[in-house]
Amino acid sequence: MREASISGRLFDLGPFPGVLPAREEGDVVAGEIYRLADMEASLRILDRLEGFQGYGRTDNIYRRSLTLAVTGDGNRELAWVYIYLRPVRGPRIASGDWRERGDA
Repeated sequence: MREASISGRLFDLGPFPGVLPAREEGDVVAGEIYRLADMEASLRILDRLEGFQGYGRTDNIYRRSLTLAVTGDGNRELAWVYIYLRPVRGPRIASGDWRERGDA
């Protein structure tokens, strides 16, 4: 696991976070990058957990997107990110870090 960040906006949706695309420069979400031993099997499990049924489906909760991430050491690499697709009913986490939400 390595610390990383992506361009985006982070929202507190109660028990889980929601990432939306950035609206302006400086919109950043903090996260972690993991290397998966079996990418295909791991993504199938994550897709189920995140409510991603497949591209083009209207019943998705999140969409899995390949996104440019910047690691803690400044390297850039592609990473899978789940983008929230439903109306947001929670506050934005201004820091972009889920660990810094109000109730943490």
